[in-house]
Amino acid sequence: VSQQADAVRDDPEKVVQMLWTSNHTLSALPNREDKELSFIINAVLRGDDPELLGPLCVLVRGINRLCVVPRSDLGPTKLPFPPDGQCYRGAGLPELHRGFYIPGLKYRVPGFLATSFTKAKALEFAGRAFAAGHPPVLYVVALDPEGRTVPAKLCKQVNYLSGLSLAPVEQFLFAPYSVFTVES
Repeated sequence: VSQQADAVRDDPEKVVQMLWTSNHTLSALPNREDKELSFIINAVLRGDDPELLGPLCVLVRGINRLCVVPRSDLGPTKLPFPPDGQCYRGAGLPELHRGFYIPGLKYRVPGFLATSFTKAKALEFAGRAFAAGHPPVLYVVALDPEGRTVPAKLCKQVNYLSGLSLAPVEQFLFAPYSVFTVES
């Protein structure tokens, strides 16, 4: 851990990336089991409580700067792209909310949305939700395949994160209020 801290000490973007991708857990929310910082940040964003949002703003701004980057500076090989043009997210989804997702629906996610390049990693998160008593779900985020080679075709509100966490991670992190369309 201290070697990682030394490696990122003078780079604020690396610090917030390491914090976001950390798998260490905290007990910071009332009546909740231990959760990663990324979960806590999104819970505060969704809760919209000014008392909690104020102190969190600097960190959220730093994480958001990781997501929203100018694509004109990136050539086709500078930003990794999911091998099959798809990202995956495993989670829990209560039955009463499943009806929300109807084909054609456009919706915004009121928090950062972390997606994995690998289905296996997403299924690991779905399994954790199941173990906690939540019905598991696997979200598949389809990207424009031209985004692999044409920077203008890649989402403007997403960026690739990897390598700085205590647990290796390979993800596209979408900025809060990114828009998604349900296909099926």
